[in-house]
Amino acid sequence: MRKAKVYPYEEWRRFVSIKQLIRHDGAGIIFASGMTYCFYNSLLLVGIVAVIACLLSYFTRERLFKYVLQEAEGMYKEGLYILTSSLLVGQSLENGIRHMAFELSGLYGKQGVLYYELSKLMEGIDNGERIENQLQLMATRLKIEGIQQLAEIIMSAKRSGGNMVEIVNFSAQLIREKIDLNQEIHMLVHKKKTEWLFMSLFVPVMILYLRGSMEEFTKVFYGTLQGRMAMTMLLGLYASGMIIGKKIIDHAIEGEV
Repeated sequence: MRKAKVYPYEEWRRFVSIKQLIRHDGAGIIFASGMTYCFYNSLLLVGIVAVIACLLSYFTRERLFKYVLQEAEGMYKEGLYILTSSLLVGQSLENGIRHMAFELSGLYGKQGVLYYELSKLMEGIDNGERIENQLQLMATRLKIEGIQQLAEIIMSAKRSGGNMVEIVNFSAQLIREKIDLNQEIHMLVHKKKTEWLFMSLFVPVMILYLRGSMEEFTKVFYGTLQGRMAMTMLLGLYASGMIIGKKIIDHAIEGEV
């Protein structure tokens, strides 16, 4: 059996859409530039920070693959419905997975990582590899627990000589329920982080409000050395508060999960 390798950057980046790249890079650049303008009111500093944020966003793009895998997990859940339906009408396991890949390509296109992996899986089967071994390789690369569980179930069913259709059908239902739970957790995390983000915008919004309504009062914070030092200290406190707040939110999410 071939040894599985987790995707390097050069491979997985083709599965990330332009929209995801723009959202990832743009959000970081806009946030960093906005904070710089809010606390320092300097277009020169905004430009410098924007360039730095652009470089940092480029080197942190690998985190986007996490969202690609979350989408692949959702597609895999739909694929399990197709697989069990194929088995119930009398198709073999291999043809069921082939039919699953065909149907998923019609629903989501052939550009996704799941279709790519299913194509590699079918290529391995055509070359005489065992399907459960190919599923284990696929699970290792994608880090999707449900695929690993399906491989173990198929291996156990073949070893015990049980009814493959009933075993896979029952197990697929359990896997789908677990994927549903994972998706609910992802939604909870996204909701909590969105709430935290909106709360963290309170300080810069107040600063911008004071700048607009009390311009003479706020000039001292942007036009003198002491004022810029005070704004730098405020920015440090604000950044520390954001870091602590994120840790509190993460801890709260772990407690609810």
